[in-house]
Amino acid sequence: MTIFDITHYGAAADGKTDDAPALQRAINACVAAGGGQVRIPPGAEVLAGSFQLGSGVDFHVADGAVLR
Repeated sequence: MTIFDITHYGAAADGKTDDAPALQRAINACVAAGGGQVRIPPGAEVLAGSFQLGSGVDFHVADGAVLR
């Protein structure tokens, strides 16, 4: 399974920056690749408004990560 780490798509993961655009970029790349895992890595604190999941996306929040 291909993993799409949101920090590779520009997420600051600092708990202060709106990471919704980076999260959506990772999701879109995952869907375009035919599926995989969109991952928020351990220790990340992600602040995000709305985003849209797609077909074939396994959305994973790692242990120790926070999605707000």
